[in-house]
Amino acid sequence: MLEILRRLACEVHLKICKPLLILFLSATANTEAVAQGCSPVRLDAKGGPLHDLPVFDQGPLPLCDAHSSALLIDAVRFYQNGRKTFLPITSPITLAARTADRTGFSQIEGPSIETLLEKVPKFGVCDHEHISKQLVQAIEDETCSDFQELFTSLKPGGSKTFLKKFSSCGLNRPDGAMDSVKVFSRLLKTDANAGALKKKFDEMCGSTFYKPPISFPIYNHQRSSPFVPGTLQEQQRHNSLKKSIDDALDGPMPVPPIIRYCASFLYDKDAPSGIDPTTGNLRSCKYTNSSGTVSRENHSSVIAGRRPSVDGKSCEYLIRNSYGASCDQPYSTKWQCDVTKGGLPCPAGEKCGGQIWVDEVALLRNSQDVIYVQP
Repeated sequence: MLEILRRLACEVHLKICKPLLILFLSATANTEAVAQGCSPVRLDAKGGPLHDLPVFDQGPLPLCDAHSSALLIDAVRFYQNGRKTFLPITSPITLAARTADRTGFSQIEGPSIETLLEKVPKFGVCDHEHISKQLVQAIEDETCSDFQELFTSLKPGGSKTFLKKFSSCGLNRPDGAMDSVKVFSRLLKTDANAGALKKKFDEMCGSTFYKPPISFPIYNHQRSSPFVPGTLQEQQRHNSLKKSIDDALDGPMPVPPIIRYCASFLYDKDAPSGIDPTTGNLRSCKYTNSSGTVSRENHSSVIAGRRPSVDGKSCEYLIRNSYGASCDQPYSTKWQCDVTKGGLPCPAGEKCGGQIWVDEVALLRNSQDVIYVQP
Protein backbone atom coordinates (compact mmCIF):
# COMPACT_ATOMS: atom_id res chain seq x y z
CA MET A 1 0.00 0.00 0.00
CA LEU A 2 2.83 2.39 0.88
CA GLU A 3 4.52 1.58 -2.42
CA ILE A 4 1.35 2.40 -4.39
CA LEU A 5 1.02 5.74 -2.58
CA ARG A 6 4.66 6.51 -3.27
CA ARG A 7 4.25 5.88 -6.99
CA LEU A 8 1.12 8.04 -7.15
CA ALA A 9 2.93 10.85 -5.40
CA CYS A 10 5.79 10.56 -7.87
CA GLU A 11 3.48 10.73 -10.84
CA VAL A 12 1.54 13.76 -9.56
CA HIS A 13 4.26 15.72 -7.83
CA LEU A 14 7.74 14.70 -8.92
CA LYS A 15 9.36 17.09 -6.46
CA ILE A 16 8.10 15.17 -3.43
CA CYS A 17 9.06 11.74 -4.77
CA LYS A 18 12.61 11.69 -3.46
CA PRO A 19 11.83 12.98 0.07
CA LEU A 20 8.92 10.56 0.37
CA LEU A 21 11.09 7.65 -0.72
CA ILE A 22 13.75 8.58 1.82
CA LEU A 23 11.12 8.80 4.56
CA PHE A 24 9.69 5.42 3.53
CA LEU A 25 13.11 3.71 3.56
CA SER A 26 14.00 5.29 6.90
CA ALA A 27 10.79 4.07 8.50
CA THR A 28 11.39 0.60 7.07
CA ALA A 29 14.94 0.48 8.46
CA ASN A 30 13.82 1.61 11.90
CA THR A 31 11.10 -1.02 12.13
CA GLU A 32 13.00 -3.88 10.49
CA ALA A 33 14.67 -5.09 13.69
CA VAL A 34 11.46 -4.75 15.71
CA ALA A 35 9.58 -6.67 13.03
CA GLN A 36 12.14 -9.45 13.36
CA GLY A 37 11.46 -9.70 17.09
CA CYS A 38 14.32 -7.55 18.31
CA SER A 39 12.56 -5.05 20.54
CA PRO A 40 14.86 -4.30 23.50
CA VAL A 41 14.45 -6.45 26.62
CA ARG A 42 16.52 -6.44 29.83
CA LEU A 43 15.52 -8.98 32.48
CA ASP A 44 18.24 -7.56 34.73
CA ALA A 45 16.71 -4.07 34.65
CA LYS A 46 15.08 -2.71 37.79
CA GLY A 47 11.78 -4.51 38.30
CA GLY A 48 12.96 -7.50 36.26
CA PRO A 49 13.41 -11.05 37.56
CA LEU A 50 17.23 -10.99 37.28
CA HIS A 51 17.87 -7.54 38.74
CA ASP A 52 18.65 -8.74 42.26
CA LEU A 53 20.15 -12.12 41.32
CA PRO A 54 23.95 -12.41 41.37
CA VAL A 55 26.23 -13.29 38.48
CA PHE A 56 27.65 -16.53 39.83
CA ASP A 57 31.19 -17.85 39.54
CA GLN A 58 31.27 -21.62 39.01
CA GLY A 59 35.06 -21.69 39.23
CA PRO A 60 36.63 -24.89 37.89
CA LEU A 61 33.59 -27.04 38.66
CA PRO A 62 31.48 -28.16 35.67
CA LEU A 63 28.24 -26.89 37.21
CA CYS A 64 26.94 -24.59 34.47
CA ASP A 65 23.64 -26.51 34.31
CA ALA A 66 23.08 -25.95 38.04
CA HIS A 67 23.99 -22.26 37.82
CA SER A 68 21.63 -21.71 34.88
CA SER A 69 18.83 -23.69 36.53
CA ALA A 70 19.19 -21.79 39.81
CA LEU A 71 18.68 -18.46 38.00
CA LEU A 72 15.63 -19.73 36.13
CA ILE A 73 14.14 -21.17 39.33
CA ASP A 74 14.57 -17.87 41.14
CA ALA A 75 13.19 -15.89 38.19
CA VAL A 76 9.99 -17.96 38.39
CA ARG A 77 9.89 -17.48 42.16
CA PHE A 78 10.17 -13.73 41.57
CA TYR A 79 6.72 -13.82 39.96
CA GLN A 80 5.34 -16.20 42.58
CA ASN A 81 6.31 -13.59 45.13
CA GLY A 82 4.35 -10.84 43.39
CA ARG A 83 7.29 -9.42 41.42
CA LYS A 84 9.06 -8.49 44.63
CA THR A 85 12.65 -8.94 45.76
CA PHE A 86 12.94 -12.07 47.82
CA LEU A 87 15.28 -14.25 49.77
CA PRO A 88 16.65 -16.85 49.65
CA ILE A 89 18.60 -16.96 46.43
CA THR A 90 19.04 -20.55 45.34
CA SER A 91 22.52 -21.95 45.89
CA PRO A 92 23.64 -23.64 42.66
CA ILE A 93 26.08 -25.99 44.39
CA THR A 94 23.51 -27.20 46.92
CA LEU A 95 20.98 -27.61 44.11
CA ALA A 96 23.48 -29.79 42.22
CA ALA A 97 24.67 -31.82 45.21
CA ARG A 98 21.27 -32.53 46.73
CA THR A 99 19.65 -33.40 43.40
CA ALA A 100 22.57 -35.56 42.24
CA ASP A 101 22.52 -37.92 45.21
CA ARG A 102 18.74 -38.20 45.21
CA THR A 103 18.61 -39.10 41.52
CA GLY A 104 21.34 -41.73 41.54
CA PHE A 105 24.34 -39.71 40.38
CA SER A 106 27.66 -40.19 42.16
CA GLN A 107 29.06 -36.85 41.00
CA ILE A 108 27.56 -33.45 41.64
CA GLU A 109 27.65 -32.42 37.97
CA GLY A 110 25.50 -35.39 36.98
CA PRO A 111 21.92 -34.02 36.83
CA SER A 112 20.83 -32.34 33.60
CA ILE A 113 18.83 -29.11 33.45
CA GLU A 114 15.68 -31.13 32.87
CA THR A 115 16.32 -33.24 36.00
CA LEU A 116 17.14 -30.20 38.13
CA LEU A 117 13.92 -28.45 37.10
CA GLU A 118 11.76 -31.56 37.45
CA LYS A 119 13.01 -32.49 40.93
CA VAL A 120 13.12 -29.04 42.55
CA PRO A 121 9.50 -29.13 43.84
CA LYS A 122 10.24 -32.42 45.59
CA PHE A 123 13.80 -31.87 46.79
CA GLY A 124 13.65 -28.11 47.40
CA VAL A 125 16.31 -25.42 47.33
CA CYS A 126 18.64 -23.86 49.85
CA ASP A 127 19.63 -20.26 50.54
CA HIS A 128 22.97 -19.34 48.95
CA GLU A 129 23.65 -16.57 51.47
CA HIS A 130 22.84 -18.84 54.40
CA ILE A 131 25.31 -21.48 53.19
CA SER A 132 28.00 -18.81 52.82
CA LYS A 133 27.40 -17.56 56.37
CA GLN A 134 27.47 -21.10 57.72
CA LEU A 135 30.89 -21.66 56.19
CA VAL A 136 32.24 -18.37 57.53
CA GLN A 137 30.88 -19.06 61.00
CA ALA A 138 32.35 -22.53 61.09
CA ILE A 139 35.75 -21.16 60.14
CA GLU A 140 35.62 -18.25 62.59
CA ASP A 141 34.57 -20.55 65.44
CA GLU A 142 37.25 -23.04 64.38
CA THR A 143 34.71 -25.83 64.56
CA CYS A 144 36.30 -27.36 61.54
CA SER A 145 36.76 -31.04 62.31
CA ASP A 146 33.59 -31.96 60.44
CA PHE A 147 34.72 -29.94 57.44
CA GLN A 148 38.09 -31.68 57.41
CA GLU A 149 36.26 -34.99 57.61
CA LEU A 150 34.05 -33.93 54.72
CA PHE A 151 36.97 -32.89 52.52
CA THR A 152 38.83 -36.08 53.37
CA SER A 153 35.84 -38.21 52.38
CA LEU A 154 35.49 -36.31 49.12
CA LYS A 155 39.16 -36.85 48.26
CA PRO A 156 39.38 -33.67 46.19
CA GLY A 157 42.54 -33.45 44.14
CA GLY A 158 45.08 -31.04 45.57
CA SER A 159 43.11 -30.35 48.75
CA LYS A 160 45.82 -31.67 51.11
CA THR A 161 48.28 -29.11 49.81
CA PHE A 162 45.65 -26.41 50.10
CA LEU A 163 44.78 -27.39 53.68
CA LYS A 164 48.40 -27.30 54.81
CA LYS A 165 48.89 -23.78 53.47
CA PHE A 166 46.30 -22.22 55.74
CA SER A 167 45.17 -22.30 59.34
CA SER A 168 44.67 -25.43 61.44
CA CYS A 169 41.04 -25.20 60.51
CA GLY A 170 41.99 -25.84 56.91
CA LEU A 171 40.48 -22.61 55.60
CA ASN A 172 40.84 -18.94 56.26
CA ARG A 173 38.69 -16.08 55.17
CA PRO A 174 40.19 -14.57 52.00
CA ASP A 175 39.89 -10.81 51.59
CA GLY A 176 37.48 -10.58 54.52
CA ALA A 177 34.73 -12.37 52.60
CA MET A 178 33.65 -15.91 51.91
CA ASP A 179 31.51 -17.26 49.08
CA SER A 180 30.34 -20.86 49.33
CA VAL A 181 30.48 -21.52 45.61
CA LYS A 182 34.01 -20.18 45.32
CA VAL A 183 35.17 -22.10 48.40
CA PHE A 184 33.85 -25.39 47.15
CA SER A 185 35.01 -24.66 43.63
CA ARG A 186 38.48 -24.15 45.02
CA LEU A 187 38.48 -27.30 47.10
CA LEU A 188 36.40 -29.80 45.18
CA LYS A 189 37.05 -31.52 41.88
CA THR A 190 34.77 -33.40 39.53
CA ASP A 191 35.16 -36.61 41.54
CA ALA A 192 33.43 -35.05 44.54
CA ASN A 193 31.14 -37.59 46.18
CA ALA A 194 27.56 -36.43 45.83
CA GLY A 195 26.35 -38.38 48.87
CA ALA A 196 28.82 -36.74 51.25
CA LEU A 197 28.02 -33.29 49.91
CA LYS A 198 24.28 -33.88 50.09
CA LYS A 199 24.51 -34.93 53.72
CA LYS A 200 26.57 -31.90 54.68
CA PHE A 201 24.38 -29.45 52.80
CA ASP A 202 21.20 -30.97 54.24
CA GLU A 203 22.59 -30.21 57.70
CA MET A 204 23.68 -26.70 56.76
CA CYS A 205 20.42 -25.73 55.01
CA GLY A 206 18.49 -26.15 58.26
CA SER A 207 15.36 -24.02 58.56
CA THR A 208 16.18 -22.07 55.37
CA PHE A 209 15.21 -25.09 53.29
CA TYR A 210 12.52 -24.11 50.77
CA LYS A 211 10.28 -26.04 48.40
CA PRO A 212 8.89 -23.98 45.51
CA PRO A 213 5.11 -24.46 45.12
CA ILE A 214 5.37 -24.79 41.35
CA SER A 215 5.21 -27.74 39.00
CA PHE A 216 8.55 -27.23 37.27
CA PRO A 217 8.12 -30.32 35.07
CA ILE A 218 5.88 -28.09 32.93
CA TYR A 219 8.69 -26.50 30.97
CA ASN A 220 9.20 -25.59 27.34
CA HIS A 221 12.00 -27.34 25.49
CA GLN A 222 13.01 -26.59 21.91
CA ARG A 223 15.60 -29.13 20.82
CA SER A 224 17.53 -28.92 17.58
CA SER A 225 17.17 -31.59 14.89
CA PRO A 226 19.44 -32.84 12.07
CA PHE A 227 19.91 -30.37 9.24
CA VAL A 228 21.85 -29.75 6.04
CA PRO A 229 24.16 -26.71 6.44
CA GLY A 230 23.43 -23.79 4.12
CA THR A 231 19.89 -24.85 3.30
CA LEU A 232 16.39 -23.76 4.23
CA GLN A 233 16.42 -26.57 6.76
CA GLU A 234 19.20 -24.86 8.70
CA GLN A 235 17.31 -21.55 8.60
CA GLN A 236 14.20 -23.28 9.95
CA ARG A 237 16.31 -24.67 12.78
CA HIS A 238 17.62 -21.16 13.50
CA ASN A 239 14.08 -19.76 13.51
CA SER A 240 12.68 -22.40 15.88
CA LEU A 241 15.46 -21.85 18.44
CA LYS A 242 15.09 -18.07 18.16
CA LYS A 243 11.33 -18.31 18.62
CA SER A 244 11.76 -20.21 21.89
CA ILE A 245 14.19 -17.59 23.22
CA ASP A 246 11.87 -14.76 22.21
CA ASP A 247 8.79 -16.52 23.63
CA ALA A 248 10.52 -16.68 27.02
CA LEU A 249 11.61 -13.03 26.86
CA ASP A 250 8.32 -11.67 25.51
CA GLY A 251 5.79 -13.47 27.71
CA PRO A 252 3.53 -11.64 30.18
CA MET A 253 5.97 -12.76 32.86
CA PRO A 254 9.30 -12.87 30.97
CA VAL A 255 11.87 -15.37 32.21
CA PRO A 256 15.50 -16.06 31.24
CA PRO A 257 15.68 -19.00 28.81
CA ILE A 258 18.52 -21.46 29.32
CA ILE A 259 20.51 -22.19 26.19
CA ARG A 260 22.93 -25.12 25.83
CA TYR A 261 25.67 -24.24 23.39
CA CYS A 262 29.29 -24.52 22.35
CA ALA A 263 31.03 -21.57 24.00
CA SER A 264 34.09 -21.50 21.73
CA PHE A 265 32.65 -18.67 19.63
CA LEU A 266 32.63 -16.38 22.68
CA TYR A 267 36.43 -16.36 22.57
CA ASP A 268 37.03 -16.90 18.85
CA LYS A 269 34.44 -15.37 16.53
CA ASP A 270 35.70 -17.60 13.70
CA ALA A 271 35.47 -20.85 15.67
CA PRO A 272 33.67 -23.60 13.74
CA SER A 273 30.15 -24.46 14.85
CA GLY A 274 29.99 -26.89 17.75
CA ILE A 275 26.78 -28.47 16.43
CA ASP A 276 26.84 -31.80 14.60
CA PRO A 277 24.43 -31.38 11.66
CA THR A 278 23.79 -35.13 11.47
CA THR A 279 22.22 -35.08 14.96
CA GLY A 280 21.58 -31.40 15.71
CA ASN A 281 23.30 -31.90 19.07
CA LEU A 282 26.46 -30.53 20.63
CA ARG A 283 29.67 -32.23 19.70
CA SER A 284 32.91 -31.81 21.58
CA CYS A 285 33.91 -28.17 21.20
CA LYS A 286 37.04 -26.73 22.71
CA TYR A 287 38.76 -23.38 22.96
CA THR A 288 42.55 -23.18 23.18
CA ASN A 289 43.75 -20.02 24.91
CA SER A 290 47.00 -18.14 24.30
CA SER A 291 48.91 -20.39 26.71
CA GLY A 292 47.80 -23.51 24.89
CA THR A 293 45.30 -24.60 27.53
CA VAL A 294 42.16 -26.23 26.16
CA SER A 295 38.99 -25.19 27.98
CA ARG A 296 35.46 -23.83 27.57
CA GLU A 297 33.76 -26.89 26.20
CA ASN A 298 30.00 -27.53 26.03
CA HIS A 299 28.29 -24.93 28.19
CA SER A 300 24.91 -23.61 29.34
CA SER A 301 23.88 -20.07 30.26
CA VAL A 302 20.75 -17.98 30.60
CA ILE A 303 19.75 -15.21 28.20
CA ALA A 304 19.24 -11.96 30.14
CA GLY A 305 18.29 -9.60 27.33
CA ARG A 306 17.82 -8.78 23.66
CA ARG A 307 18.42 -5.75 21.46
CA PRO A 308 18.68 -4.90 17.74
CA SER A 309 22.12 -5.12 16.18
CA VAL A 310 23.86 -1.87 15.23
CA ASP A 311 22.87 -2.25 11.58
CA GLY A 312 19.32 -3.20 12.55
CA LYS A 313 19.39 -6.38 10.44
CA SER A 314 19.36 -8.94 13.25
CA CYS A 315 19.20 -9.38 17.02
CA GLU A 316 21.84 -9.52 19.69
CA TYR A 317 21.31 -11.53 22.86
CA LEU A 318 22.77 -10.90 26.30
CA ILE A 319 24.36 -14.05 27.70
CA ARG A 320 24.70 -14.12 31.48
CA ASN A 321 27.76 -16.28 31.96
CA SER A 322 28.75 -18.06 35.19
CA TYR A 323 32.39 -17.03 35.40
CA GLY A 324 31.99 -14.15 37.82
CA ALA A 325 30.82 -10.53 37.61
CA SER A 326 33.64 -9.17 35.48
CA CYS A 327 34.77 -8.76 31.89
CA ASP A 328 38.16 -10.35 32.55
CA GLN A 329 37.41 -13.35 30.34
CA PRO A 330 39.24 -13.40 26.96
CA TYR A 331 36.09 -12.73 24.97
CA SER A 332 36.35 -11.96 21.27
CA THR A 333 36.57 -8.23 20.58
CA LYS A 334 33.64 -8.68 18.19
CA TRP A 335 31.32 -9.08 21.20
CA GLN A 336 30.52 -6.43 23.80
CA CYS A 337 30.94 -7.35 27.45
CA ASP A 338 28.26 -5.49 29.41
CA VAL A 339 29.46 -3.53 32.46
CA THR A 340 26.11 -1.94 33.33
CA LYS A 341 23.44 -2.98 35.78
CA GLY A 342 20.30 -3.55 33.80
CA GLY A 343 21.45 -1.09 31.14
CA LEU A 344 22.22 1.69 33.63
CA PRO A 345 25.63 2.77 34.96
CA CYS A 346 27.05 0.36 37.52
CA PRO A 347 26.24 1.64 41.04
CA ALA A 348 29.15 2.87 43.14
CA GLY A 349 30.66 0.09 45.20
CA GLU A 350 29.29 -2.70 42.99
CA LYS A 351 31.11 -4.77 40.39
CA CYS A 352 29.20 -5.21 37.15
CA GLY A 353 30.05 -7.56 34.33
CA GLY A 354 29.87 -11.23 33.46
CA GLN A 355 27.29 -10.64 30.71
CA ILE A 356 28.11 -10.39 27.03
CA TRP A 357 26.19 -9.25 23.94
CA VAL A 358 26.53 -11.65 20.99
CA ASP A 359 25.05 -11.85 17.51
CA GLU A 360 22.07 -14.19 17.17
CA VAL A 361 23.50 -16.00 14.12
CA ALA A 362 26.73 -16.89 15.91
CA LEU A 363 24.84 -17.94 19.05
CA LEU A 364 22.21 -20.09 17.34
CA ARG A 365 24.62 -21.85 14.99
CA ASN A 366 26.37 -23.06 18.14
CA SER A 367 23.23 -23.88 20.15
CA GLN A 368 21.67 -27.25 20.76
CA ASP A 369 18.48 -26.38 22.59
CA VAL A 370 16.50 -23.84 24.61
CA ILE A 371 14.71 -24.57 27.90
CA TYR A 372 12.50 -22.29 29.98
CA VAL A 373 9.63 -22.38 32.45
CA GLN A 374 6.66 -20.05 32.21
CA PRO A 375 5.32 -19.07 35.66
